[in-house]
Amino acid sequence: MTNITKEIQRFIDNDTAIKRDLSRGIVNMRALAQYIQKQLHTNSSIDAIISAIRRYETDLDEEKRFAKAAELIKNAKISTKTGIAIIAMLKDPSVQELLPKLFAVIHYARGEVLRIIQAEESIKVIVDEKNVSKVIDIFKKNDVLKIEHNLGEINMKLAPTSAKVSGILAILDTELASNNINIVETISCVPELLWFIDQKDLLKAHQTFLGLIEEIK
Repeated sequence: MTNITKEIQRFIDNDTAIKRDLSRGIVNMRALAQYIQKQLHTNSSIDAIISAIRRYETDLDEEKRFAKAAELIKNAKISTKTGIAIIAMLKDPSVQELLPKLFAVIHYARGEVLRIIQAEESIKVIVDEKNVSKVIDIFKKNDVLKIEHNLGEINMKLAPTSAKVSGILAILDTELASNNINIVETISCVPELLWFIDQKDLLKAHQTFLGLIEEIK
């Protein structure tokens, strides 16, 4: 197998929309080849790229999986929230010991936000903008790596069975990306999915998801 064929297969593997359209047989091969040629900046001819696309073994079950995912997405409930900040901190034992103190300064009864993500190298605390100073005061100044302000949260509630269906997040992330909406952070707490994006894109993201749901219906 030539290098260009492998490169094209990797390209298609990483694009859920193209994979799905190939499996449905609704792709204009020449147009796709021209798109791939431009994206990969390759000197390979259009005919060579078309040949590589045709050798790509599309997953025959791709459309079935999409249909199952779409069935759940069309019944989703969506809500949004503005005025969100993400505070990234060192993943350090001293920071972890102080995390419980956050629950004393965040008021759930008033609908305030507190979400904590622990990764390999950092801990992220997601709160309302108005509570940023309260959070920072709990920790040492050097523990705070970065603060991202002016974010919005979009929350999608799915059916409990969504945990057993593959492809849901891929479909939704692709929809945001195709509408030029940058995802700052994502949290999966099935059956809830949460995205944190620039606040100026929140309305657009909400309309994008509503449009997708309407299209599926």
